[in-house]
Amino acid sequence: MGLDNDKSAAMRAAFQADLARRLSEIEAVIDQLQTGRASFEEASAAFSAQLHDIKGTGRPFGVPQATDLAADFERTIKTETWREENAPGLVRQLVSRLRALC
Repeated sequence: MGLDNDKSAAMRAAFQADLARRLSEIEAVIDQLQTGRASFEEASAAFSAQLHDIKGTGRPFGVPQATDLAADFERTIKTETWREENAPGLVRQLVSRLRALC
């Protein structure tokens, strides 16, 4: 039983480290969008790719909340509410909620 708990804890720690790295990358894309170094389309594609990976790895690594948050936000990107003027604020809110899981 102890080995399973150790393995689960190690998997969760690995996911959390990867999540922290991904969130830093997402924040860099927000900065690029706001400074004109990335187009809205490029930023949206980068956000989608990161969120898709988070969605796919959260639950198997013991952090189902990350999967759920990423899935919800991935759907948001595909709606008419996703616009360049509100994207940075929405993404920052998501990053804050996901960072709380690290």
